[in-house]
Amino acid sequence: MDYKYIKPEYLEMVTGGDPDLIRELVTMFRDQMDEIYRDMKSMLSRRDFNSLGLLAHKAKSSVAIMGMESLAEMLKIFEHQARDGEQSEKYENYVSRFGEDTRSAMKELETMVNGEMAKPGMITTEKRGKIGIISFSVNRLNAVNMDEIRDGMSKVFEEPNSKIIFNLKGIEYIDSSGFAFFLTLHKAAKSNYGILKFVNPEPRVFELFQTLHLHTVFEIFDDLDACIKSFR
Repeated sequence: MDYKYIKPEYLEMVTGGDPDLIRELVTMFRDQMDEIYRDMKSMLSRRDFNSLGLLAHKAKSSVAIMGMESLAEMLKIFEHQARDGEQSEKYENYVSRFGEDTRSAMKELETMVNGEMAKPGMITTEKRGKIGIISFSVNRLNAVNMDEIRDGMSKVFEEPNSKIIFNLKGIEYIDSSGFAFFLTLHKAAKSNYGILKFVNPEPRVFELFQTLHLHTVFEIFDDLDACIKSFR
């Protein structure tokens, strides 16, 4: 899923990728945003601009954790204007946008913690001769979905001399749990005379391989046919 309002990597960084902490933080965020939105409308109707500025400051910190940079910047402007009582004709639009953006963000967060975790068929496997090619139907490999992905590939190197390619096309982000899983599979492959290779990493994902020096551990290809030929 392409996220328009949130940046899941921000949430993963704050929680260390712990699924339970992510769920807890999402629940807290939903409750807090609902309360702040109600209070903003009440303060606006009372023209309590100083309190409105303080509330905008509080909201700014919360939305920043979710990677909502544009909304956080708007709230920063709102905070300073409200504290000084300046340009009050804009406040209603600020409050309205806050409500709309946080509701949209919650839909994305609920999809992230519920939809992707419960999503069937996260992996697909095809055969090219004796080579298995594994692709993913999600665009992120992280602590939220790794348990299910791990279960789906737990036996991939049970057969001796297995040859496996992970097609990373469309994967926009991999967190530490994803890379740890790759290393575990790499070890399992070597212990049973198997081979694991990667193909089609997105530029940002390849940078992560380089940052972690994993491009020296794994063979990574830009072209599937070239990757397949490399087994011969």
